[in-house]
Amino acid sequence: MHREINNILIAGTGGVGGYFGGRIAGSLADKPENQRQKVYFLARGAHLQAIKRDGLLLKPGQGPEPRCRPELATDKLDQIPSPELVLVSVKSYDLAGLMDGLSGIITGDTLIIPLLNGIDIYKRIREILPEAIILPAGVYVSANIIEPGVVVQRGMAGALFCGPDPEHTEDNYQHLTGFFRGLDINFQWHENPFYPIWEKFIFIAAFGLVTAYSNEPFGGVLADARLKELVKKVMAEIISLAKARGIKIKEDVVDSVIAKARAFPYETRSSYQRDIEADRRNEGDIFAGTILRFGRDSGVPTPVTRELYSVIEKKKGKGL
Repeated sequence: MHREINNILIAGTGGVGGYFGGRIAGSLADKPENQRQKVYFLARGAHLQAIKRDGLLLKPGQGPEPRCRPELATDKLDQIPSPELVLVSVKSYDLAGLMDGLSGIITGDTLIIPLLNGIDIYKRIREILPEAIILPAGVYVSANIIEPGVVVQRGMAGALFCGPDPEHTEDNYQHLTGFFRGLDINFQWHENPFYPIWEKFIFIAAFGLVTAYSNEPFGGVLADARLKELVKKVMAEIISLAKARGIKIKEDVVDSVIAKARAFPYETRSSYQRDIEADRRNEGDIFAGTILRFGRDSGVPTPVTRELYSVIEKKKGKGL
């Protein structure tokens, strides 16, 4: 396996991709000895044009606000040299198309780290790229585009975790962990990353569904006894699904997830909620859709998720 990471592709430079891509680009720019390492941003529309013109302005929750300039910002994958590392940060509904495009530029050494929220993302990518090296991963960050070329991050600093590809266990990935630990990024390596991926899903799916259902931010949900109880009920359904699939979840996961949510600013809104409120295409399928499908497959009842999703979908005039 190739032991150097020189070309880094941020495949989707929105809120999450902009935050981590900006962190990587900024860290490398501060280290002139790393001249061989280049960061490429895949973006589109007015956001892409602003990055091309002015760079990406990253406004973190605290500290300086760097203006990050990639080696190239483009909406065309064929303009990007074969990457050693790809951070995938598109919405779930754009994932299949992106993977088809990536198949033309990746090599057998390329490491793909998907930063999407779902519990079946590894499987979705594996079905399209059967030979690729895919590292199961997840992130904790509240970040979004506030205007073209500007990404704002709120609350605690973002964190990224990943672990080995279960179909490529011949390597210890030290070149990857060394790369991240040389950057200004909270990075964690897990030998079995599927456990923290499920725990992240318990957090993001429960709060995503209840915030979209109620139109309340994180703080409003936590302050309302009924909404907080709905969060706990969705969590309980997901935990039952995990157990049915042999995934061991920590006994205190509900309390730890609630504590994690309290660490975000009161006004934090989930990305799913923002998309519903703006009547945009949304990721309801990756949250409620996955819970409902897994429930049917496993024989696990998921009535609370079904009811919440029904209400949310009716807001868009679709019904369930």
